[in-house]
Amino acid sequence: ADLVIAERERLRTALGELELKVYPSRTNFLLFRVEKAAEIYDALAHAGIRLRYAPKIPGLEGHLRLTVGTKEENDLVLEKLKTLL
Repeated sequence: ADLVIAERERLRTALGELELKVYPSRTNFLLFRVEKAAEIYDALAHAGIRLRYAPKIPGLEGHLRLTVGTKEENDLVLEKLKTLL
């Protein structure tokens, strides 16, 4: 549990540094707002990165939900996001 919490906080900070709106979380995932959510979702999914995108849920348009992974998995997500933003 401590490793997941540490990675969640590292990931939250890194997403914030990418100027994304990241919502507080006490779970093993992070919800964040991003421009072009559909395109980013498709690109990340094509790269083998699994996340949730539920644009039909009221209030979640333009949001993605990312499950906290290992350090290596999270680093890959951050690298891909940097190229897409």
